[in-house]
Amino acid sequence: MLHILNNLALVQVTGKDALKFLNNQFTCNILNLKYNMFKITSHCNVKGKVISVMYVFYYQNKIAYIQNRSVNQFQIQKLEQYSIFYDVKIIEQTSVILIELSNLKAQSVLKSIFQVIPDIFNTVVHHEYCTLIYLNYDKPRYLLIIDINKKSDLIYSLKKSFFATDYQKWLAWNIKSKFPIIERKTSELFFPQEINMISLKGVDFTKGCYLGQEIISRIHYLKIKNKFLAIMYGNFSKNPSIGDIIEYNVNKSWLRAGIILSAYRINIFYFLIQAVLVEKVHKSDRKRFRLQKNHNNYLFFKSFAEKNLSKSFR
Repeated sequence: MLHILNNLALVQVTGKDALKFLNNQFTCNILNLKYNMFKITSHCNVKGKVISVMYVFYYQNKIAYIQNRSVNQFQIQKLEQYSIFYDVKIIEQTSVILIELSNLKAQSVLKSIFQVIPDIFNTVVHHEYCTLIYLNYDKPRYLLIIDINKKSDLIYSLKKSFFATDYQKWLAWNIKSKFPIIERKTSELFFPQEINMISLKGVDFTKGCYLGQEIISRIHYLKIKNKFLAIMYGNFSKNPSIGDIIEYNVNKSWLRAGIILSAYRINIFYFLIQAVLVEKVHKSDRKRFRLQKNHNNYLFFKSFAEKNLSKSFR
C-alpha cells in the first residue's frame, strides 16, 4: 500500500554551524549522526516541554528533519529565535513528496527500481532524486522523499504498483508503535519522558546542554513519572479529536485522566487512540474511560498482545 504523507513536512538546516546549532536545540546527539542512519528526536522549549517530535537525518548532504505539518511553522519559528547567533538557514522543502510503502511487496518493488535500498543496518539510503528511509517496526515500512521536479515518473510508477491512499494508515502504525504524534494543539504540553521518547532513544543524557536539558535531566535522574503514553480503543458516536480530554471513574466521580494526541478510525464507530494519561490511572482497578462530559462513549486500554486489533492495520 502507498500512503501519501501530506500531513508531514521536510525541513532542511544549512550553513557551517548547522550541526552545532541543532545539537544545542534537539534532545538527541546530532554531532554523531551518521550519513546512513536516522535518529528520532524532539525539540523542547526552555521548560523542557516538547514542541515537536521528528526524524532527523542527512538529505542532499545537509541535515534535515521530518515532522507533522500542523506544528511545522510553529516549530520553525521557535528554532529561528535562537538562530541569529549562528551561520544557519532553516528552509522548508516544498518541492518534495513524502510517500510511505508498507505492504509485503514493497521491498521487491523498490529493489526493481533502486540498486540499493535501506535496511536495519543502513536505515537511510540516498539516490540522485530520492532518499529512502527504513522504519523497522513489527514489519518493514519505507519512507520515500522524492524530488517532484526531477522524478515525477517515479511517483507515477509507484502509484501503478500500489493502491494509493492518504496518511491515515501512517497514523495507525505510529499509534501502534507508540511513536508520539505531536500536533500544534498538543505542542508544549509534555516532557519527553511522558511521551515514550526514552524508549525510542530520542533523548541523549550524556551530551552537552540543549534547550530544556536541565529540567529533562532532573526528571530522568529523580525518576519522576507523572504521565505515560497509552494506546486505547473505543466506540464513539462522533469523531474524537486531538486535544480532547479523557476521564476515568473513581468512587463514582469522573476525574481527568489525560488528553488525546491522535485518533484513527478502524470502522464507522470504532477508533484507535493515542493518549497521554496520568500515572495514577495504573493504580486504579477501573478499566473504563470516557471523553469528558460524554456519557455514551467509552475507552479501554489496548494490550500489545491483542492480535485481533493488529489485523486492522494491514
